[in-house]
Amino acid sequence: AIDIDERFLNYIEEKNKTLQLPVETRLVEPDDPQLKPGEADIVLIVDTYHHIENRPTYFARVRENLKPGGALVVVDFKKEEMPVGPPLEMKLDANTVVEELKKAGYQTITVDDTSLPYQYLIIAK
Repeated sequence: AIDIDERFLNYIEEKNKTLQLPVETRLVEPDDPQLKPGEADIVLIVDTYHHIENRPTYFARVRENLKPGGALVVVDFKKEEMPVGPPLEMKLDANTVVEELKKAGYQTITVDDTSLPYQYLIIAK
């Protein structure tokens, strides 16, 4: 698990004392996921895609370090008014995310905007 906020990593480590899952936590800089080549099967980004700067560059780095057949999964808030999530001006619509991921070199991109009430799910390979 990688994050730019040590509090979230501490939370994962504390939860894992009970779960005992094979989890490594790593504090990283906001502009570099610091993954090693072939290190990740899946990279999951939940409700934070819109916070990442230089997204095509960042997610190209992620893609380069996925294992063969690996995937990037993005879950983020739909760009519409709703009772949860960030303000509308912070949200990105799914089409914007798809275009940015294409620029980052992802070839196969699937969008699901019906399974979750407030968020879309994008799988990119």
